[in-house]
Formats: sequence, C-alpha cells, structure tokens
Amino acid sequence: MGEKTGMQGKKKTKLKGVFQAKDCVVVFARIARIAFCRGIKEATAVMEQVER
Repeated sequence: MGEKTGMQGKKKTKLKGVFQAKDCVVVFARIARIAFCRGIKEATAVMEQVER
C-alpha cells in the first residue's frame, strides 16, 4: 500500500507541473496576442499618417 500512495503522489506533482506550464503558455500567448494586435493597430496608424 505504501508504494502505491507514493506512486500516486509522484504522478500528482508531475501533473501539477504540467498544468503550471500550460498556464504559463496560455498567459504568454494572451500577452503575445494583445501585443500583436496593438502592434498592427500602431502600424496601420503610422501608415495612415504617412499617406496623409
């Protein structure tokens, strides 16, 4: 029984690490998307100014 619970504990910590990594990726993707959209808006604004 002791060995089984030990195995489960290891599995759980591994899963936790995966979830934390996933969260980091999601947050990073969200930041990148916002920065990307903002960059496009700024670029189009600059292009419009150049056209004027």
